[in-house]
Amino acid sequence: MIRETALLQLIQAKGLGNSTLNLILTQIREMGYSLVDFVTASTFVMTNEFGLDSNIAHSIKNAQENADRLYEELQKKEIKIIIKGTPEYPSQILRILKETAPPILFVKGNTNLLNSKSIGFCGSRNVSEKGIQIAYECATELSQKGINIISGYARGVDLTTHKAALRSGGSTIFVIAEGILQFKEKKEVHEYLSIDNFLVISEFQPRLPWKAHNAMQRNRTICGLSRALILIESRKNGGTFEAGRTALELQQPLFVVEYAHPEISAEGNKYFLERGAIALRSNRQGKPKLDNVFYVLNNNISKRIENNVQMNFLDSICFE
Repeated sequence: MIRETALLQLIQAKGLGNSTLNLILTQIREMGYSLVDFVTASTFVMTNEFGLDSNIAHSIKNAQENADRLYEELQKKEIKIIIKGTPEYPSQILRILKETAPPILFVKGNTNLLNSKSIGFCGSRNVSEKGIQIAYECATELSQKGINIISGYARGVDLTTHKAALRSGGSTIFVIAEGILQFKEKKEVHEYLSIDNFLVISEFQPRLPWKAHNAMQRNRTICGLSRALILIESRKNGGTFEAGRTALELQQPLFVVEYAHPEISAEGNKYFLERGAIALRSNRQGKPKLDNVFYVLNNNISKRIENNVQMNFLDSICFE
């Protein structure tokens, strides 16, 4: 048995959630065990030394055959497993999310992108035409300057920014809200994908279908992987709204498009601008003015010193 199959055996146990999994991984390291040692240990050891519920312990022991089959499928599709606590796990997400960082990441594509200078995008699926234009122009300019684009692979703002990054010769990370075996190349980006310009990330069971609450969790991971987040349009509730709130909670630099006359799809933008988000405005030609964004990305600063980035606003205006 190898570490990856041991991990797959562990995560398929019924009743074992992320918090318990994080605790187990920490205990294994502290007690000098390996993952293989743990899953091959007796249920007595699991329950008495690690404090697991007996039903979960038995479920782990019964999952070996399924884990072997799943590992073979992941290998065939060139999907890698990255475990928290190993050198391969991205330091950025640990720095931001700390103990709430996903215990496991399933990835496919160029894993070097995990260490790239990246910015996240979020926005409504039912974004306005103006919002689509702003998102596309922002992602294009950032990509051309070597910034990796991260988003959630949903229609609207997400796919717009992924496509803009790829078309402009840049790179992108798709953070999906389902298992990685559910990933399919969408027509909007298919023709632009190459061997080294994208990475797919999922923190969920590999065969898990899309679920709304997973999309909320996925947005938190986008924040953790990004040096800053750009919010294009948000209603007063929903996934984008929660992504913005998460960025503020994590004290991540949050840039929010400021409209002179926001449509319904952007009625929540004002909420964030009133609570510390940095306004993203246009220049006199109506193009996004990204000086503040580049300042944050190039200086790797936190939102707590945002006063230093409120510059060049004299020649910027709200988007019409």
